[in-house]
Amino acid sequence: MPINKIYDNYPKMRSKINDEFIECAYCHVSEILINNQLENHAIKCPYRKDQENFIQSNKEYQNFHDWSED
Repeated sequence: MPINKIYDNYPKMRSKINDEFIECAYCHVSEILINNQLENHAIKCPYRKDQENFIQSNKEYQNFHDWSED
């Protein structure tokens, strides 16, 4: 069973609506709603997009076959 990665290194700020709450500085989704899960950030959130691109590039690298080794 794979362990889910915790995404808690996104930039945070106090909510402008209620300063008792912390939210993502990019997409302004509450820290409580994000719950350290990447998919809980807004779809167009720059943090989420960067992390998804990083995950995708790692998958492509893992699947890379160096034909010069044959």
